[in-house]
Amino acid sequence: MNSETAALLSFHIGEVANKDEPRATTLSRCPALIRRYGDLASLRHDYPLILIDHDFGQPIQSLSAVVNDLLRRIAPKGPRGERIRRHVLRLEREIRSVVFQKETGRLSRLWSMAMAKLVSEPELSEDQKRWLQESFDTARSALEIEGEVIGCDADTADRVMRHLWLRSQTLYRDRIATELRQLTIRLDDLLRSDKLEADEARQPQALRRAFGNQFDELIDFEVLSRTLRCRRSHEPMPDTRRKRIESALRVLQEEKFFGVEADIDRYDFAFTSCTEALAAFKRRLPDMADVIKAIRIAGLELDNSYRDKLHDDFFGRFAASSLTTEDVLWFPSYFVSIRERDCDAANQAHLVEILSSGLPFKLIFQVDHLFHNENGRPDALRMSAWKSQLATMAASVGARFVLQTATSNLRSLSESLVQGLTAPGVALFSIFSPSEDSYPGLQPYLAAAAAVESRLFPVIIFDPGKGDPRGNCFSLQCNPQCQSAWPVHSFTYEDESMQAVTENLCFTALDFLAADPAFFGMFRPVNRRQWSQEMVPLAEYLQGNAEANSAQLPFVLAVGPDDRLTRLIVNSAAVELTQHVGRHWSHLQELAGIKNSHEASRLDAADQAWVPETPKPAEESHGQPPANPDLSLSPAAGRANGKAEQADSAPNEAWIETPRCTSCNACTNRNSRMFKYNENKQAFIADLNAGNYRDLVEAAEACKVAIIHPGEPWDSNEPDLEALLERAKVFR
Repeated sequence: MNSETAALLSFHIGEVANKDEPRATTLSRCPALIRRYGDLASLRHDYPLILIDHDFGQPIQSLSAVVNDLLRRIAPKGPRGERIRRHVLRLEREIRSVVFQKETGRLSRLWSMAMAKLVSEPELSEDQKRWLQESFDTARSALEIEGEVIGCDADTADRVMRHLWLRSQTLYRDRIATELRQLTIRLDDLLRSDKLEADEARQPQALRRAFGNQFDELIDFEVLSRTLRCRRSHEPMPDTRRKRIESALRVLQEEKFFGVEADIDRYDFAFTSCTEALAAFKRRLPDMADVIKAIRIAGLELDNSYRDKLHDDFFGRFAASSLTTEDVLWFPSYFVSIRERDCDAANQAHLVEILSSGLPFKLIFQVDHLFHNENGRPDALRMSAWKSQLATMAASVGARFVLQTATSNLRSLSESLVQGLTAPGVALFSIFSPSEDSYPGLQPYLAAAAAVESRLFPVIIFDPGKGDPRGNCFSLQCNPQCQSAWPVHSFTYEDESMQAVTENLCFTALDFLAADPAFFGMFRPVNRRQWSQEMVPLAEYLQGNAEANSAQLPFVLAVGPDDRLTRLIVNSAAVELTQHVGRHWSHLQELAGIKNSHEASRLDAADQAWVPETPKPAEESHGQPPANPDLSLSPAAGRANGKAEQADSAPNEAWIETPRCTSCNACTNRNSRMFKYNENKQAFIADLNAGNYRDLVEAAEACKVAIIHPGEPWDSNEPDLEALLERAKVFR
């Protein structure tokens, strides 16, 4: 063992990192698997997001999805359609670039800004400008949505969740307000009808006012009055009943929860503090009791079922303590958006109180950094752990709905977000929402996606409404390769001979934390000249035993500012952190019914108890050995294995890098028979004959991570084949 290896081994087992290492170099390192996404503004992905106005259907959508839908409707087959497609995709790139430059606003405004910039480029000819303008005008006239356009930053989670909550609450509030308004009209009619039956309503002057002066010459109101008063006199409504109805009517007209009367100043249900939200809820309990009491009295009075002896005592004692859970959940929900850094001890205590209360609270808990940094050292295993475990804690104390995710996944989980926001009772949304300052040099979208990928902040959905067993309620299906300990992706680089080398790399917790300045002391960079056989990938090291690992140096791969590949040797504290994350992920898999140890033990016992049938003698099978079972994969299943399978398939055949799939639905929405998901919800080509070459090419263009490779067409008579082949070149 040479001196350099010995020094690295000493670092691994506990030596403090070299503090003289330039900080800029440490901060500029990028995890190897993230490097390919460095120019995020030029890649089609889920951002920018559009917070779609109420009048346009679905609440949120990505700009890429809106453009895809637009092109499907306006780009015909042939040269003109190809020109429109190129121009509109160019416009999309410009809008994305504008948003990455911190420009905000409505879709129509950003669309116009991007159009004006592209059409005014000086190097364009007059014909090119005219064609651009024609394409843009065609697309703009067909654009059917409007809304606010936002990028991925520290405020994204709050804006998206507030938008979804406001839409759902507005629909509910308006519906209940309409029902209460109808109730007040009926109560008012009841009082008015009693008044009309009274003697004073039958006097000549009262009748004349009711009919109007135009009937003075046609009707003798004196005679009409005597005629009506000759009838059996009306028994007026008892004063106690009238006052009871008037009181209920007044409460319903003045309530501030739904706003029956338009000029009433409604209560605000959005808060940025658990303490303030809980205090407001408790202050409003008496008003809630008054509203419920008024509704029940109104129902009894309209049915003429109110009995003084039976109901006076009950309603006389009706107070906040009389409210049932159903009564409380009937009122609008409370939206509490709180950042982890602002969550002091009081807020933490009230957060736990709310989670276990069953009250109609929707808690949005935003995490901007996964680990505290105290005195220059990350607090990796102590105070910071609760951030990523809050979701499981909420599920255990009785929350009605729990969802943990990152800002990178908000669009793909929009249906689940709406489901949780409209579910009765308390719901928790724990969202990793990093800012640009959280992980310098790493875009917030990439930091969020990497936290999910590395198992440091996995996607968790807990929905007790799905029933038993617990695995049905607790889901990890939205995580990449949820069956595995760590996601595996292919990585291609050039070796010293300038030859392309492809390896499968695991993306572990330390692959993400290599980009976190707080953890720079856990890594020691080693350039290629110092690489040795003692160095092993971290994922492989974690699978070994103590004896085998005693002389080995675990590393993760990173790319430096010069685009050169670097191995980062990690110390024992980093290994311990990764093992901790791995154990937590394994526990989550148990909860979700993935690789359940109890089920595995049961199956092992069943296997041991099973007695195989005695095979027939060889002579009974005519001297032929028993046939081996068919273990070959079907073509579709082979393609599901992604790039690893490509080497064995036809070189010109279409294929997908399945392990890199982000489950964005772009391909399955286009052709659900050609493209399907495997058990990890990652796409593969199921049946090429279920579509045409255009489906493949358009799916490749729509794919946000460019993992669909169309190969060669199989139908030489397909229309526009030459143009499709040209478009497919970039994906081969």
